[in-house]
Parts: sequence; structure tokens; C-alpha cells
Amino acid sequence: MNTKIGTSFGLAMLLAIGVIAAMLAFGFFSPSKATADVDVEDITLSSATAGASGQIQIAFTTDTRLVAGSGQLIVTFDATWGVPSTIAKEHITITTSGSTGGTSNPTLDPTIVIGANSTVVTITVGDTNPARTDTQSLQASVNGTDATSDHYLTFSPLAAITNPTSQATHLTSWIALHTTTDGTNLDVTPTTSAHMTTASYVSWTEVSLRTVSLSPTSGVNGTSITATGKGFVTGSLTAWIDTNTDGVIDSGEIVLGTSDSTVASGTATVTFTASIPTFGTGTTAINLMDGNGNADATVPTFSMLGSVTTSVTEAKRGQAITVKLRQFAAGDVTSITFGGSGATLPSTVTVPASGTLDLAITVPTTTSLGTQRVNVVAGETRNNSIDIIGAPMTLSPSTAVPLQTITVSGSGFNGGATVSTITVGNFTVVAANIASGATVTADDSGNIVAQLKIPIDATDSTTRTAGTYKITVTDSAGRTGQADLVIPSRVVTLSPASSRRASTVTVEGTGFPASTSVTVKYASTTVGSATPDSAGAFSTTITVPTTASIPSTNTVLVTSSADGAPTGSASHAVPGASITISESSAVSGEQITVTGEGFPGYATMTALTVGAVSAIPTPAPSTDIDGKFTTTVLVPQLASGTQAVLATIGGIAANSSISVTTAVAATVVVTQTTADVFADEVASGNLVIVWRLNTDQTWSFYREGEAFTIADNFMSEHDSGDIVQIKVVADTTFQGKDLVAGWTFHVLD
Repeated sequence: MNTKIGTSFGLAMLLAIGVIAAMLAFGFFSPSKATADVDVEDITLSSATAGASGQIQIAFTTDTRLVAGSGQLIVTFDATWGVPSTIAKEHITITTSGSTGGTSNPTLDPTIVIGANSTVVTITVGDTNPARTDTQSLQASVNGTDATSDHYLTFSPLAAITNPTSQATHLTSWIALHTTTDGTNLDVTPTTSAHMTTASYVSWTEVSLRTVSLSPTSGVNGTSITATGKGFVTGSLTAWIDTNTDGVIDSGEIVLGTSDSTVASGTATVTFTASIPTFGTGTTAINLMDGNGNADATVPTFSMLGSVTTSVTEAKRGQAITVKLRQFAAGDVTSITFGGSGATLPSTVTVPASGTLDLAITVPTTTSLGTQRVNVVAGETRNNSIDIIGAPMTLSPSTAVPLQTITVSGSGFNGGATVSTITVGNFTVVAANIASGATVTADDSGNIVAQLKIPIDATDSTTRTAGTYKITVTDSAGRTGQADLVIPSRVVTLSPASSRRASTVTVEGTGFPASTSVTVKYASTTVGSATPDSAGAFSTTITVPTTASIPSTNTVLVTSSADGAPTGSASHAVPGASITISESSAVSGEQITVTGEGFPGYATMTALTVGAVSAIPTPAPSTDIDGKFTTTVLVPQLASGTQAVLATIGGIAANSSISVTTAVAATVVVTQTTADVFADEVASGNLVIVWRLNTDQTWSFYREGEAFTIADNFMSEHDSGDIVQIKVVADTTFQGKDLVAGWTFHVLD
């Protein structure tokens, strides 16, 4: 059935009252209707807040059957609604309560046309009961009367349609619904409610959303407040204290200020300060009014919070201070705590009606040092912060090692009070470690001086571990002083950090327990001891054990008798043996000088080769006490090129190389009979044997006697320049050169 709303004043008034009452109670907005295929029964908003995003549900009847897949519902929103440019079909549902009723989404995503004065959303009806195997259309209403709402069109909050924040073109915002445009222009500017009764707006609703919000909603005296109004019409907004919350600025109600700018898109703000006595100690109702006299029917309130301040920003434990309460509600103060430690209250502590109270309170001696919260409970709970400090103290020196004696000086303690405890970190200093005995007493001015020996304990790592520790002195009245003590690391240095076996090394240490003994170990071998001075420093020398491997890197550990654990270490290196050759190159038959170091001391060379050919002199050289040697070596007959030189002494080997070159000047080779050359030595019985290394690495030899004359390798002749080894019985001169008893390398003329 089609219905129109009359325009008489009485009916209009009843309609207005109904709209406001429904909005306040349920969020419903009663519609007006015109002759149409669709009658809107109700439009329900889940939120009545201006600018809010929520669910919109339209209850309606229809005289027309809408075929699933082609039938359409057209929803027109006044331009004041926030309608997005796209809405997914999953965010719209169509529900029918008929005999074949069900709930479904539209067939397609709706089309949305945004005009200058309105937004049109066209929805294609889907299968209204997907649970059935056949397709169900949206049927015409059962009886077509206004009393029956057979269908519901719902936009979920995910559709993101927002409520208006300003008035529509005809003073209230509206929504229209019908099934066909029939060529009607929907993007118009209606100016009156009567305009809405035309065929263009067959079903519609008027919505008037107006809100006032405060930020913040509570605070102490002097808090700046911003009141934001939405849904207003025109002009500037005026903020006032709406004592009786009637939306009217009554005589005696205080105006707080006006907005800096006029209403734009229904919104403006007013900023003002919450101050006593304009604001009471409880809650104050704040309202806004626009240039047309519109105000919010639901008035927000600001809660004035009590404040807590202290007479000082920092205090010592046991110090008397004043705690000041302001804007508190009348009643008893039940507790005051400092960092969780309860303070002793006077016998009766009552906040008067003025909300102002000053209390003399002593800071609890159990309060932790640092910034702490002063918490006051008196009906309401309020707090502030205060810095709890210790009595001023100095340490001399401020960096010290365990068992070192330092001087602790402090002021600000209670005059005449005795020191009850002294702690280093969590370790309590016993009376034996206090030079003045177990009792330290502050003078009348609260000054203390104590000689303190830094404690150490094998079961407590406090001072055995490097770091910064609090020295805390507490007197018998609970007054506390603190100062920072630095325990340094235990450091060991070696000089030199690398040296040979049996060498002397200086060991220096710092940070060790004072005036106690330390033991020095080299690779688990005890090599020395020392006594640190009163500041924990020592210096001693050790000898590198001859058992140290060559080469090797070894740990030098220093252990204090005070804690019995290795507490300082450094690394010492024993370098490998090495040989150097004074000449960079030589020809076969020339002498070279070989120097070595890093070998075991007083050890004899067991091997020396040049190009894998033995070239060890006779007698074999030996090292001195420092493991060094120097010897002259004859270069064997070798092919030209780089040849390795390898020396072995005491089982330790070292190598180098030399370049063997061809002699620069060619010599005339003369072949001689060996027997003739050595005739004198044979005749004297001094020659034992002569060996020659041939170029093919075979040996030939010469010795007087038949057994050698028939041998295949008998050296009957030789060339001048041949390198030979000659063994003689006694020292002699041969070809102008000295031969020593035993073996000698020689180059034949």
C-alpha cells in the first residue's frame, strides 16, 4: 500500500518527536513514504554518531516481484552521507521473510554513481534462498501493508558508509529506496520535506545526527580541552558549561569560548582551559551550540582530577617533606606510598570540602633510590614523581682492587647516628674490613669518614668480577648514601711477547688483590711468583722453559692466593728456528756462510745439505747458549738453479735457499793423473782417501792399494776444478791450501 506523509504542523511535530525518541532509544529513524512500488518501514543505524561507520539496515515492502539476476533495488543517499566509490557485493545482504525466504548477497557488485547532491547505489537482486536447488526471486510483499516489513536490505560496516557530519540540503539528511528510476533524475536538491513526497523520492528518511566530543575527557587543573562538534549547521560554535544539560545557555551558565572558524561540513572545534573555580572538583557538562541555536541533546562531561605535588623534587630517605593535594574530593586519605613503600600518616587525615590539603610526611627509609612514584589514595588515586637520592658520598680512590683500602667520605647523614651497614654491591662488609672498627659514627653535622678494605670472598664473585659496584652506607636512622666503585680487570702484560727458550721475560700485572701473593705459570709449569702492591700491581721476571716447543704459543697464567683461581693471563710465543745465508748466489765450489738461530742451545748440528747433498763441515758446528750458530759451507757440484739449504740441530730443522750459478769466467780444464797429484801425501802416509761427486751424481775415489786400483770407480785421473773430499791423517798444506785432519772439501788445481 502506498502512503504519503502530511505536512500539517501537528503531524510534523509528532514526526520530529518520534524521530528523536527513536534515535535516542534504539538508533531507529522512522521514514516518510510516497506512492511507490516500495514502502520503507524502518531504517536502523547501528551508530547514531556523526561521521561514524556502522551497519545500515532498511526494512521495506514491495508491490513488485524482483526477478533474481535482473531485478534491481535503487538506494539514493543524500550527499552528506559518506558513500565509497566501490562496495563489494559480499558487504550487502538481502533478506526476505516470505515462505521461500532466505538471505543472499547481490548477484553483482553494485554500481555507484556519485552526483553533485546525492549518491545512487544500484543493487541487482540475487537468489534469495541459495539453500534451495531452484532460484528464488524477491517476491512481492504478502499483504502490501505498511504494518508488514517482508524484506531487509543491509549494508554491513565493511561497506564503509559513514554517517553525515553536516545537515542535508533540506536541513536533514535522507535515504531513498525504490525499484526503478523510470527516467527520474535522482541528483536533485530538495529544499523541503514536501519535496520528498514527489514521485522522484518514493521512500525516504530524515536523519539528524549531532555530537559533541571532548579531548581529553579528564585532567588536572590547567588542562587544555578541545571540544569537537559534528552535525552542526552554520556559524561559529559556542562552548559553555551546560549545568542542567538542557541544550540552552541559561542565566548563570559560563561561556567557555567560541570556535576560531565557522562550521565547515558540519564540523568545528573550540579550545579552552579547565581551571578552578570555573570547573568544579567533580565532573562538568560541556555543550556546543551553532549559529542556528542547535545543540547536542547528549552532553559530554569533563572530570577534574586531583593533583599531587611535593615540596621538593628530590629527597633523601628519612627526610620530612610536604605532600600537597589539590582538587581532591572530600574524604579520608587512606595511604601514601613512595615507590611502593608505605609512609606513616598522621592519625587523622581528611580532605576538606575545598579539596586542598597539605601533609607533612617522612620519606620511608625502605624507599628505593632513584625516581619513585608518590601515590596518594583518597577516594580517588593520584600520583606524581620524586627523586629519592642518597646522602652525598665520595670514594678515594674511586677505582680500587679487592683488599685495597679506600676512604669513604659522606655528608647528609643523621647527626650522631651510627653506621649500621656498609655494602659493596650485594656483599656486606664485615667489621674486620673497616679500619676504625665495627662502629662508624656521624658527627653532629651528619658527616662520616671511614677507612674501608674492599672485601673479597672465594664464594662470592662480587668484587672478583670487574665492573662498577654501588657502595651503600646506611645509618641507624635509615639515611642512606651511595657512591660508585670501579673494580678493574686483572691484566697481565709480557715483555717481550715473543722470545726463545731460556730467555728472560718480564711479567707485569695490574688489578690483582692488593698485598697478596700471585703465582706465575708458563704452559702449566710454575716459573715464578710475586706480591702485588697496595694498588694490586706487580712486576717480576721469568725464564721461558727449555721444554717449550719450537715453535709454539703458550699461556702465562697468574693466580692470586686471595681467590685461588687463574685470574689473569697473556700469550707468549716461542718462534721457530731459522737460517740465513749471507750470499744470495754462488757457484759450485765456492764457500757460503750459513747463520742460524732459534735452535736448542748447546746442541750439535746433525745435518746440513745443499741441494740435497750433504755439506756439513768437519767438525760439525754447535749452537751457543742462545741457540745460534755460524759456519762456512762449500757448495757441492750442483746444477745451476735455486737449491734448498737445510740444517738440523737438536731435532729442530730450518731451511733457506741459494741460487747456484755457472762460473762467470771459463777456466782451462787440465786433466791430471791422480796418483801424481797426491804422490807426496801417499809417500808420507798422510793420505787416507779422496772422494769426488761426479756430475751424474755417482762417486769416484782414489786410494793407494790394489783393491782400489781394480775397482770400476777408481779415480785414476781428474780434471782441474773437480770438487773432492780429502781425508788425511794429520794437518797438512796441499796445493797451497790447508787440509785439516779428517775430511776437507777441496777444489783441485
